Amino acid sequence: MPAFLLSVFAGSIVTAWLFNSTGQSVFITMLLHAEINAIGAGYVFRFFTGPDYSRLWWIYTGLWVAGAVLIAWRAGPALQGFSWPATPPGPGTGPSMAGR
Repeated sequence: MPAFLLSVFAGSIVTAWLFNSTGQSVFITMLLHAEINAIGAGYVFRFFTGPDYSRLWWIYTGLWVAGAVLIAWRAGPALQGFSWPATPPGPGTGPSMAGR
């Protein structure tokens, strides 16, 4: 279980970086997620049982952590999250409430 939680945390960093680096493309982020599920859970993990399964989880986690550390090292302070628009939308720019 600790390997899974650590891989989720590191994978979240990698996925957030990908999302922000691709101009906030949900499609590219979804492709990464689908690829991880198809290859990892759908294919590779089925071939291992017992101690080998646990070892595979730690290798998988190590790869995610290495990716997250590499991203943090290369991007450093340039890592940035979602930013809201500088000015809030004015009146009349949102959805109309007329007729409700």
